[in-house]
Amino acid sequence: YEGTILAELSPGDAVGEARLPADGTAITLTDAGAANPALSLSAADQKEFWRALPKISWMLEVKPRAGAQVLAESVPGALPVVLEERFGRGRTILIATDELWRWRRRVGDRYIYRLWAQLVRYLGARRLGGGEVPGELVISADSFALGESVEATAYIENGLGMPFDEPSAEGFLEDAGGRRQDVAFSRTGEGRGLYRVRFPAGAPGRYTLYARGPGGFISGGFTVSYKPLEALSRRPDVTALDALTRATGGSVLAPDEIGRILDILPAKGKTTTTVRTAPVWASYWLLVPLVACFCLEWLLRKRWDLM
Repeated sequence: YEGTILAELSPGDAVGEARLPADGTAITLTDAGAANPALSLSAADQKEFWRALPKISWMLEVKPRAGAQVLAESVPGALPVVLEERFGRGRTILIATDELWRWRRRVGDRYIYRLWAQLVRYLGARRLGGGEVPGELVISADSFALGESVEATAYIENGLGMPFDEPSAEGFLEDAGGRRQDVAFSRTGEGRGLYRVRFPAGAPGRYTLYARGPGGFISGGFTVSYKPLEALSRRPDVTALDALTRATGGSVLAPDEIGRILDILPAKGKTTTTVRTAPVWASYWLLVPLVACFCLEWLLRKRWDLM
C-alpha cells in the first residue's frame, strides 16, 4: 500500500524484513496490549500466555508513527509486531507478520480465530452497531465463565460528535430480569474519549452493559455460564490438595513421583473360598415334596375306590 492513499491508515512505516533468530521469535504484549480487551486470549496472565504461543520465523520491521501505540513486540529484540493508531473517528491496527497461523499447532483455530473475531469487533464496533451512535462499547468476549473478569472499553462522544472529556463516565449492568447494578467507567490514558471498566462476572445468565454519555447510551451484551474451576486454570491448587489429602488420608505426588503410586496404594485383601458338599437325597427340601406327593396319591386313589 505504499504510495497509495491507504498508506495513511497504517500506524507504522515499513523499514524492511526483520532479522530474526534461526529458531524464530516469540511475541509478548506490552502494557498497553495487555490492557486491550481485543487481544485477550486467556484467563491467565496475558503477557506470559502470548509469549508461550508458537514462535514466528518472519516479520516486517516497522517504525511506529507519531501517535501510534505498540500493543505487541518480539522477544527478543522488542520489535513492534502489533501497532494501533486512532484515525479519524475510528482506529487502525497493523500486524507486522503473516505467520500467526503457527498458533494452530496442537490446538487448531482456538486462539487465532478468537483473536481475529475480537479485532473485527473491536475495529468495526461503530459500523456493526447500525447507524450513528454516540460512541461505541467493546466487551472483551461474548461469553464468560463464573469466576472470570469482564472487561469493556467505551469510546464516548459528547453531543457534538467530539470525544467526551470527563474523568469518569456512568454506566450500569442489567440482567435478563431487568435488575440493574451501577458501574463506573474510568478514563484511560490512551486517548480522549476512551473509558474502561472491569468487574467480576456475576451469576450465570444474559447481561447487557450500558455506558452513558452526553449523547445517550451505548451498550453491549454478554453471557455468563457455569464452568469448572479446573477449566479456568490448569495450575494445581497445592493448598487445596494438601487439605484434601489430610482429610482423607491420601498423598500429593509431583509429576516426577508418579512412579510411587503403586507403593502407596493399600494392599489388596486375600480372598478365601469355602466349598461345602451335601448329598441331595438327605435334604428336607426333597423329602417333604416326595412325601406330600405319595400322600396325595393315596387320598385320590381311596376317594375314587381304586384301592
